[in-house]
Amino acid sequence: MKVTAPLFSFDASGTLGGIITASKWRGRQYFRTRVIPSNPRSAGQTGIRAMWQFLSQQWAPSVDPGDQATWEDPAASDNVTSFNAYMRNNIRDWRSSLAPGMAFPVTRDLAPGTLGSVTTTVQGRNVNLDYAVTPNGDEWGLAICRSTITGFTPDWSNTTKVLNAMTSPTQLQYTDGPLDPGTYFYSGFLFSTNGEQSAAVTEDSAVVT
Repeated sequence: MKVTAPLFSFDASGTLGGIITASKWRGRQYFRTRVIPSNPRSAGQTGIRAMWQFLSQQWAPSVDPGDQATWEDPAASDNVTSFNAYMRNNIRDWRSSLAPGMAFPVTRDLAPGTLGSVTTTVQGRNVNLDYAVTPNGDEWGLAICRSTITGFTPDWSNTTKVLNAMTSPTQLQYTDGPLDPGTYFYSGFLFSTNGEQSAAVTEDSAVVT
């Protein structure tokens, strides 16, 4: 990637880490996921792509116009759109092990609900996950974390999927796969609309044969 000022500042072009591509449209800088024919599955790439997909899908239906407007100042300072400021700042925070928020600045002072348990069921090469949730109405997303090592710390780098948790469900479900044969350990955490994280749920394991 080539930059003519600090990254995400004045001018950039090319691709960073095989994940984020910088471009210009009508003289304005913007950032997007790199579109490639393959499907990278390294832990870091999967964790960033999972959150990128979640955030991009949440902007219009979940982030209300008032919260969208809070991104106008950081967008103007970097000559990007409000959407790109929201994506850029939240992805940068995510890589620093901080959950995203709907509004700028992200204050992280509103606790989400709690996760009671995660239950795994193996079906062929897929693992069906069932997360028990005690909602309080302030949760925004569920980060589903996976490792091949027990006792791991759930984090952006081992997140395999981020689900919308805003409907205050008592259960959130996801099917992970297809997976190579082996033993997998699952945990995860909720995060609120302003980026506060819940405690991680106690892990459960699944053996894929």
